[in-house]
Amino acid sequence: MPAGSSLLYTTKIAKEIERRIRADGKLKQAVLYLSTSVGRSGGAGSAYIGTQYAGINVTLFDKASPLDLLTQPFLRGGPPLRHMTDVDVGLEIRKITKSIPGATIQASEVSGFGGGGAPLQINIIGSDFNSLLKSANLIKDMVSKYHGVYNTDLSFKASQPEVEIRLDRSRAADYGLTLQTVSQAVSDAMEGNNTAKFRDPADGEQYDILVQADDIDRNNVFDIGNIQVGYQDGNAIRLSQVASISEGSGPTRVERLNRQRQISVTGYLLPGTQIGNVSAALTPIIQKMQDDGLLGNNTFAWGGEAQSINEESIYMFTALLLVLYCPTC
Repeated sequence: MPAGSSLLYTTKIAKEIERRIRADGKLKQAVLYLSTSVGRSGGAGSAYIGTQYAGINVTLFDKASPLDLLTQPFLRGGPPLRHMTDVDVGLEIRKITKSIPGATIQASEVSGFGGGGAPLQINIIGSDFNSLLKSANLIKDMVSKYHGVYNTDLSFKASQPEVEIRLDRSRAADYGLTLQTVSQAVSDAMEGNNTAKFRDPADGEQYDILVQADDIDRNNVFDIGNIQVGYQDGNAIRLSQVASISEGSGPTRVERLNRQRQISVTGYLLPGTQIGNVSAALTPIIQKMQDDGLLGNNTFAWGGEAQSINEESIYMFTALLLVLYCPTC
């Protein structure tokens, strides 16, 4: 969803996607169950986290084999078998969800070296962010037109609304406060503190006690300024007394490679499309873009499956030589 979308609104859209999948006549014979995570999209380590993201894992019935097709009419009982391929399921989901307004929805099959990750990945590296983003968009537009590639995307997402707190260190020092004490107080109020524990005398089980400011006290920028960050002479010291508070925006995540900024162009491949062929076809085009100055001072490098193949090819070639020259080894 657009940056800044509430968790409630993202949940609403995720439920609508679930409803459409369950109601689709073709998918009823293929989908076993759905597992939805709101606030996160993607796998562990590469996930996008934020209130505007949601991910739905679609688990399918087992695929019917040719033998199953012959014997199924004569057998009764047992779990149903699907006749759709996972690729067809992905196409159907993209078809029935494309009319949902305001949402960017991608359906991809889990396959390849990267598991559920995008097999096509081109990393754009540079020092100037604006130039980097422009170059990444140019490459994304070019890659999206290549036959056999779909769901092209950028690892960089639109800026996330945030509240910026800038501590006045001199004023804080007058009250005997440090950056650490102020930041901890804000964290305790907004995210909560669970250092307190409760031990049930009946069974000895221990439970966390989360202490957190009430929702009504942390819903806008003015409420945040009222957070108590310390005391002096018995009087509460508020955050607004030692810091300036404003609304701003920041990236959902920052990627770096060799101390430089990086934005990745990602994509998925249709059946029959090999990453090696795609890499061989696109590399000269991107190189020409770089030679013509369209990418500025930015460079590019292949990641994903193409990188895995390049890294493993030397070992495969060595193993092949050993077989050819030492058949008895």
